[in-house]
This record gives sequence, structure tokens and C-alpha cells, in this order.
Amino acid sequence: GDRLAPLLIGNPDHTGFGDVWSEGSGMTQTTAVYMDGELVDDGPSSAAYVWDAPADEHTYKLVTDTALDADRWKLGTKGHAEWTFRSAATPEDRWTFLPLINLSFDVDTDLAGEVRGGRKLSVGIGAEYVAGAPDTGTIGGGTLQVSYDDGKTWKSVRLTGKGASWHGTLDVPRGAEHVSLRASARDDRGGSVTQEIVRAVGVR
Repeated sequence: GDRLAPLLIGNPDHTGFGDVWSEGSGMTQTTAVYMDGELVDDGPSSAAYVWDAPADEHTYKLVTDTALDADRWKLGTKGHAEWTFRSAATPEDRWTFLPLINLSFDVDTDLAGEVRGGRKLSVGIGAEYVAGAPDTGTIGGGTLQVSYDDGKTWKSVRLTGKGASWHGTLDVPRGAEHVSLRASARDDRGGSVTQEIVRAVGVR
């Protein structure tokens, strides 16, 4: 889960949070939100706002980009995530969680976050809604791509599984230094998520 995505933390009750405030973290993050394809807010943090949002249902897209200082951090140097969802006005007497989909990655690494090159590597992908989100649908459509050149080129990975859990196998080439991952999932209510992690895993 989170050990492979230090830039885009996804816990059951939130997602997309990067700790850009800790002194010396070497982390930067920008976040933008769109309504029906039009940019309505962006800024240098993990938050975005839509003030005076219309009461009727619209399509929103939330985009966040993160980066770690490559001189200090070995893995997770860049991250990009996009969430698309439908939303309308909610009760004013309580907080309402948006129906964002969290992705999780399951990769068996050593304590340094590395795997051995020249071997097959199993990767698991899971998807679930942020806890407490109302009116959620059914999640499916998982996809996975892998890159061994820091995201310059990508190759699709065949997945097996059902529901919101999938597995694939990578052929990690000898000589590769990192494994980058790009995964996605969608639901049957117009929601989707795509998450890309450059240098998600190291290769020894």
C-alpha cells in the first residue's frame, strides 16, 4: 500500500495527501479541480476548493502532481493522480465525503523497497471508495502499466481478478534501476481514478 506511494497517501478516510509542510521534506505538490472540464481552482498544496458550487449534479475532476527531491529520496520521485466523479449538493448539517476511489499497490519488496532484476514480480492492485462516501457504485475495470525508464515508455500488464482486486506479473529486466507503475480503475457511476508513481520500486 502506502510504502509504494509516499507522495500520494491513500488511507480509508482520505486520499491524495502529500505532507508538503514538514520542514526539510523536499516535497512539492500542486492540486487542481475542474468542473465540467473547466478549471475552477488550483494551487501549491494537497487541497482544492469549489466555492459556490451549483446544487445540481456535475462532473468534477481532481488532479494532483507530487515530487520528491531526487537527491534526498530514492523512490517515489514523481506522482500523478486524477479522480473523476459526479457530485451534487449534500446536507448542510454534516460533512459528506466525496466518492473518490483509492488505489492500493501490493508488491513484495525488501526493506529498502527493492526487488531483484531478471525475475518475475507479482503486483496486486486494489480499489475502494473513501470510507463513508455516499451513493457509491460498483468498481471494476482495473488496468496496470509498467515502465522501466522512469515513465518515458509504458507497457500494458495483463491482469486477472474480479471485483475491485487484480493481479499481474512483471518481467523485471536485468539492468533496470527502477519500476514505475501506472494503474487505473472506474465505477459504473461515471467515477474513475488513475495513479502514476515514477520509481515506485527500486531494482537491485
